[in-house]
Amino acid sequence: MRQAALQRPDETAEQYQKRLRANARCRAWAKANPEKYKAIHDRWEAKNPGRRNRNRRDRYGAMWVAAKERARERGLAFNLKPADIVTPKRCPLLGIPLLSSRGKATENSPSLDRLNPRKGYVRGNVWVISHRANRLKNNATLRELEKLVRNLRKAVRK
Repeated sequence: MRQAALQRPDETAEQYQKRLRANARCRAWAKANPEKYKAIHDRWEAKNPGRRNRNRRDRYGAMWVAAKERARERGLAFNLKPADIVTPKRCPLLGIPLLSSRGKATENSPSLDRLNPRKGYVRGNVWVISHRANRLKNNATLRELEKLVRNLRKAVRK
């Protein structure tokens, strides 16, 4: 399912609706005329080498775009810039190497984490950790995680 375009800060609601209708007409035409659309697309690619996959996620980074969308959906604060998201070589919590992958996240995939979930995606409240560490941390508080480790150590010693 295609997600609707977001309203630009400099356009009115009327301009936004007009742009959505125009985009829908273009998509309908492309679907009805696949050969013509492909010819136009191929000509554009020939004139614009190297710009083929420069979509929003490539320009700004998938983590930044996904975080911005989650913040909007959940009503959280968001003031990050793409440069604010720095991916270290290793996960700061587990020490495992962080490896980017296409598609489904792996244990070693970098994952944007909020230090304080209530503050949202704001500078100073996010860091990049491994997907595994983020899943382990999930919704637990520091006190709950410490209790978990204490009880796990007791159970292993028995």
